[in-house]
Amino acid sequence: MICLSCFFYYGCAAMLVPYTSDPQKKMEWSIYLSNVNRPIPARRLLLEAIQIIEEDDKALMANYYLARGIMLSSSRYHAYRKGSGAKTWNSEVDGRLFEAGENYRFLSSELFVEMEQYYEASIAEFLLSEYYQYYNRKKQQCRSLKNSLKYHLAGIDNGPQNGIYFTLKDKNLTVVEYLSNIQEESYCN
Repeated sequence: MICLSCFFYYGCAAMLVPYTSDPQKKMEWSIYLSNVNRPIPARRLLLEAIQIIEEDDKALMANYYLARGIMLSSSRYHAYRKGSGAKTWNSEVDGRLFEAGENYRFLSSELFVEMEQYYEASIAEFLLSEYYQYYNRKKQQCRSLKNSLKYHLAGIDNGPQNGIYFTLKDKNLTVVEYLSNIQEESYCN
């Protein structure tokens, strides 16, 4: 009975996730699964994606760094790690995982800028600003918000399809107004 339960649990870990050999789709599903409290299949999909990605494919590596950063700094992933009986779990490990998540997000942003993919760089910086806001790191949050806005504007300069497109709750705001409002609310100079 126990073996059957384990098989069911692990066999269905990625239930309702369509099979794909596309690493980009695997990363997208991983982010989704991280956000709906399913860290086991999210981690598995990221590991599968990195095995497929060619080292010289900077765009996929940047997306991988972003997905990995989101997963590692997710409170749901930390709850999973604590609950899984990790032998060395303590606040230091918790802090190192969050820091690793921050580093992965930062690497992602750098690679996107290097490739002049400003839409993705703007999103990576915006997500980094949310991370900093959560941990009350105002200086870093303001820097990331300013970078997000800068990359958004650079994307628009390269063509309207290259700017960041947020789904805004207030349809009357432009992205520039939205990011400016967040900067103002966060007391960024």
